[in-house]
Amino acid sequence: MRMVLELKEDKINELKVDEQAVGRAKKASKKKEAFSKAQFLSSEAYRDRRDLVMTLLEDERMYSKEEVERILDEFLNRRFD
Repeated sequence: MRMVLELKEDKINELKVDEQAVGRAKKASKKKEAFSKAQFLSSEAYRDRRDLVMTLLEDERMYSKEEVERILDEFLNRRFD
C-alpha cells in the first residue's frame, strides 16, 4: 500500500511539473504570435484606433499585440513643446 501511495505522489508531482511547463509554453507562444497590419486593421479590438494603426504600422511587417500597444501608447503619450 505504501508503495502505491508513493507512486501516486510521484505521478501527482510529475503532473504538477507538466502543468507548469504547459503554462510557460502557452505564455511563450502568445508572446511569439505575430500579426500583419491588415489583421490589426480588421480586428474589433483596434476599431477605435484604426487611423493610428494605418499610419504607424508598416505594411509588410509582422507585429505582436504587445508591440502594437507599445507603439500606439508611445505615439499617444508623446510630449509636445
